[in-house]
Amino acid sequence: MKAEEWKESISGRVREILLKAGEIILGAHVERRDIRAKGGKADFVTAYDVRVQEYLIGQLASLIPDAAFFGEEDTKGSGRILGNGPVFIIDPIDGTTNFMFDRRHSCISVALCCDRRVCFAWVYQPYTGELWTAEEGAGAFLNGERLHPADLTLEEGVAAFGAARHYGYDPDPLFRLVRNLFEHSLGVREGGSAAIDLCRVAAGGNICYLEPMISPWDYAASSLILHEAGCLITQWSGERITLDRSCSILAAPPQAYGELRRLIDRDKADHVHLGKDARPGKGNAAAPSEADLIEVTGEEDWQDETERTYRDGSLIQECWKDRSY
Repeated sequence: MKAEEWKESISGRVREILLKAGEIILGAHVERRDIRAKGGKADFVTAYDVRVQEYLIGQLASLIPDAAFFGEEDTKGSGRILGNGPVFIIDPIDGTTNFMFDRRHSCISVALCCDRRVCFAWVYQPYTGELWTAEEGAGAFLNGERLHPADLTLEEGVAAFGAARHYGYDPDPLFRLVRNLFEHSLGVREGGSAAIDLCRVAAGGNICYLEPMISPWDYAASSLILHEAGCLITQWSGERITLDRSCSILAAPPQAYGELRRLIDRDKADHVHLGKDARPGKGNAAAPSEADLIEVTGEEDWQDETERTYRDGSLIQECWKDRSY
């Protein structure tokens, strides 16, 4: 089944499902018995994460019966395989720790993949009513208003980042970069929801977002929203992001992206390691093409990629100069 078959109705119907799922979050009263640790440091799941995911899978399966599901939580119907058919990638509550402490800064993230690419995306913040959406080739929107952030420099915006202890990476490279961002931007923020902060890059509220390791359900939907808004999203190395395994994330409009890559290259020259991507680095960063930004490839394809040095803004501008937004 191809994406064209769903275009007339899928977006509006998923919107209705998300609004209902948001009511579960808004009506939640989290107690200690509702929370359990997943096994990693500071990594939790609540009864409401499970309840929202089960609701989403049940409702979305009725829209596309042959769809598979790749969800954060271990629930009925959720798998870990990204095939060529329609696949929903779901994070039922992105920002679970925020949710546990009633910080009211969490969201529902749903991406629909077609032929191993994200073709539709929805990120819903129920506490504020913000709904970010995107369709491949048709633009990105916030509550119906088209997104096209200004192409600003780091010094003209607020930088956002994420950090999660349960991945077990060395935090020093991240916080060296955060210190650099503190000195080169209007300020730094850590909001606790990658999906929201990535969408705020697409909407112009954040000048960038970075995290040294993050799971696909946290960024799958936001990656298309960023792409359709004219922003870049790659791994720290410059390689394309992966949708079937965790990786690092770097997202920004073109000018700020180029500045971030230069900060990373400078730090990399001074230190042996820079974060831990899901796959080993291969020397110079590969320049992301428009098709590369949200494409999933197998290991064989990745091994065959042609590498290019990617250290200044010129290549970024070249990638995006023909965009019509």
